[in-house]
Amino acid sequence: MSRFLAPTPADLESLGRGEGPARPELLREGARSRTLLLLRALKDLGGDDGMAAGLALLADVQRHSPAAFAAALDLPATGAWAAYCVRAATAAGPGAPLPPEAADLAALAGAAAHRAGMRYRIAVGARDGAVPLPGLGLAVLPPGTARAELRGEGGASVLCGGGRTVRIPRAPGAEAPGWHPEPRIRVTAAGRTLDVRLDSLHPFRQGGAPLPPRPLDAAERRVWEADTAAAWTLLAERHPARARDVAATVASLVPLTGPSSWTSASYGDAVGAVGLSPHPDARSLAAALVHEAQHSKLSALLTVADLLDAPPGLRAYAPWRDDPRPPAGLLQGAYAFLAVTGFWRDEALRAGTDEEVHAAQTHFARWLRPTADTVAVLARSPWPTAEGRLLLDAMRRTLADWATTRIAPAAAAAARSAAVRHRVRWRLRHAPAPPRALVEALAAAYGAGLPVPREAARLLHRSPALTPDAEPDPGTAMPELVHAVREAAGPTPAPGLTGWLRPVVEHCAALRSVRGPFVPSAQGAPVRTGQGHLPAVAGGELKGHAGVERESRAGSEGSYPYAAPPRGRPSTSTVDTG
Repeated sequence: MSRFLAPTPADLESLGRGEGPARPELLREGARSRTLLLLRALKDLGGDDGMAAGLALLADVQRHSPAAFAAALDLPATGAWAAYCVRAATAAGPGAPLPPEAADLAALAGAAAHRAGMRYRIAVGARDGAVPLPGLGLAVLPPGTARAELRGEGGASVLCGGGRTVRIPRAPGAEAPGWHPEPRIRVTAAGRTLDVRLDSLHPFRQGGAPLPPRPLDAAERRVWEADTAAAWTLLAERHPARARDVAATVASLVPLTGPSSWTSASYGDAVGAVGLSPHPDARSLAAALVHEAQHSKLSALLTVADLLDAPPGLRAYAPWRDDPRPPAGLLQGAYAFLAVTGFWRDEALRAGTDEEVHAAQTHFARWLRPTADTVAVLARSPWPTAEGRLLLDAMRRTLADWATTRIAPAAAAAARSAAVRHRVRWRLRHAPAPPRALVEALAAAYGAGLPVPREAARLLHRSPALTPDAEPDPGTAMPELVHAVREAAGPTPAPGLTGWLRPVVEHCAALRSVRGPFVPSAQGAPVRTGQGHLPAVAGGELKGHAGVERESRAGSEGSYPYAAPPRGRPSTSTVDTG
């Protein structure tokens, strides 16, 4: 790795504030270098005449037009495709043929030559007549067509196969029979421009396994253009620094397809791609762009710097996830929510109506403390490298500065209640089964409306992946436990409950004397619900911090979202929900 690609303290300080690096080219060059390494690895793993032809044409493009060559490598989906092929070839073992998707190199090289305005000729593969040309669009040949010839004429290109010829216009975005150009969204507001691809065509647009292309119709494109314009206008006018960051980082918007609860996603192998579902308003879409751009920045940084050196098998509580996360996941989440927290802080200062201010303050308060706690856990651990510690220290200082921001008591209470509920639910899901006597005492306290027993309270604050740093307050946890149990189980125990949630719910059902919904109280007084009463949440969050211990189950490491690749080696394709 060259010294040029190593982050300086100034780069890490700037990134730790949630901004871009001091040298804007650092992350772009790092991601491009990783893609080049993957191409070299693919070449070393084997190949045929088609692979050799694709590499030779790419080399010609680099000599003829370095800008067109760089543009081909910088496509987010190019990195995802290369990583997928290297991973599949490595898994197949020495001497095995490359995966069929490796043949897509010819289309990548041909599309780059087209952008360079070169004369060229290359054989390309087709999937049932569909030929995606990365960064350009999709050519459609007769169904069943598996091979075609792509030919450049120094301007427009033509694709011939299956008895049909499709002309690819020289002008980007121009339509032609059998040709679906890749849409672009270009919008300017407050003197700042966002220029991104709208990618529903590339097989590797979402990382992971290849997807079929899905051309968008005119109505769908108009919706995406209008929604993106509204979100960009908000960013450019209210958050100019974050708008600059998004414009420099995000290269493509990917409409999410298939069943998923995610509203946005980023991909460790496709740096600069942001997967999106429709959002209800401009603010939520703007926040999603900020969130996912932050993930892409960290993924790119991890191509030029090792930030953590943690052994495998570690897991911990993450305030934004329902599953235990590894240290790399904690860092990815904390880094993304650093930007999210800053976005909502700025929104609270600039929003208009009382309702908008309250919502922004609640979001800000919801993520400030949990993000700071997670950064503290990582900073106290022995895992950060020298570069990782510089980044974490800058993040910690930034969050500490924001902690002085004044917010309304109602927003603070709503944020605190959401944080406590999430932590208690996480403990219910992941804590081990306690002694039967404690379960009975906990259930009896629930049925009688009494404070939770101290030993049971400790269980609410501990699990195999948690280490408390303060004595728990037994008077604060019980209402949230009751709320979580009632919400999870309903009037009777749900089938399939595992861990110690099931015996708690069974005893709660047997001793049920409290009816009606649980209503948290901001004043800390008992809340009467039906025949009984429960102690309310008094004051702050559940005490304790997210320590990390080794996971006891062997072989449970696997692949996980947020995983970052070591320098020069491909990672698992990752999807990030934040």
